[in-house]
Amino acid sequence: MAVTCNTTFSWSIFDYETETTCSPTDEHYLDRLFFAVESHDLLAIKFFSNEQLRNLCRVRRFFDSEWAAPAKEQQTAYQRACLLGYTNIVQYMLDAGVRIDQLFSSANTSNVERGAFMFACHSDSLPTVRLLLQALSNDYIEHYKSRNRTALCSTSFARQYLIPARSETEALVSGENDLERVFPIHFAIARNDLELTRLLVTGANGELDTINDWEPLRHGGFTPLHIACLFNRPLSMIKLLLFFSRVTVNPILQTSNQGTFADQMTTVQEVTEYIRPKRVTILDEQEKQRLKELEEMQSGRPYQITIKPLSGQTLTLTVNGNMTVEELGVQIENHWGVSSDRQKLFFLGRPIYTAPISGFDVSLTLTHYNIKKDSLLHIIYHNPK
Repeated sequence: MAVTCNTTFSWSIFDYETETTCSPTDEHYLDRLFFAVESHDLLAIKFFSNEQLRNLCRVRRFFDSEWAAPAKEQQTAYQRACLLGYTNIVQYMLDAGVRIDQLFSSANTSNVERGAFMFACHSDSLPTVRLLLQALSNDYIEHYKSRNRTALCSTSFARQYLIPARSETEALVSGENDLERVFPIHFAIARNDLELTRLLVTGANGELDTINDWEPLRHGGFTPLHIACLFNRPLSMIKLLLFFSRVTVNPILQTSNQGTFADQMTTVQEVTEYIRPKRVTILDEQEKQRLKELEEMQSGRPYQITIKPLSGQTLTLTVNGNMTVEELGVQIENHWGVSSDRQKLFFLGRPIYTAPISGFDVSLTLTHYNIKKDSLLHIIYHNPK
């Protein structure tokens, strides 16, 4: 039996799979493969050689899918087996050399994008999820990416399965044909699956990871912690989710688009009593630090800041919080010979002009802009208007 498949896409930097198309004379072999998957017939799948399986498992067909909108989604036979949770078939295909987290580039409302690992999470089959994670464990980077890889689903699917139906959130999630960015962790939370949650936050070395790439759902800005609280998940899941955050972002302090903290969304008293005191303590410490820095700046005591141009050496200046931005511009001019009306400073992405210009007050102090000790400002030079 010969299966002649033609490569139509090449590997890309985004780790997309190569998609193939089969000649009309070989369509019946593809039919047999998909039928074997649908009927959970491993014996029929063993009819194919490893090479034939690798080729045929890179051909996609449309299936009815609640994930997509309109309700059609392209899937390979391998992805289909992952979605159905047929672990033995998935194992056989992996042994044949099918790519573990198979992913194709196709981001639109009729042909959404998600990898094989996301299909496995959708299946509710922990054995299938474990199998893929075990297969990925030899490559830490792939293991990490598969657990944190984003996928696109319809907003209607997210609203129905990934966000609890409450009036506060329903108003925020609109547009049936929009696409929502989701992660495997959303399935674990929505289905109250603590074991799946633990699998998703455990590294290839078997230890809990401390950094993840989870982003908020676009509609509402809900983080995984928000979603867990909205679903009134138990404290055991909350503690797992609290362990994972970017170094610079504490999930306790993240808010939804309406400025709501996660602990304000749960009705589980045990969770509220666990999270809220932590949040209040952190905010109190931040406020004390802010007031201390404000007092330091207003005292008039000198401190140093750094000015960084697009190229060349940086400039370290001794300033104080009562200095105006106009005076700062004079200091820069004295060091670099660039007049104030040609300077444009940026601090934390905010433009600051050191010479009078419409909409900017050069008499404002460094304290007003919260330019404190060791602050870094970027500078570009422009022609005065």
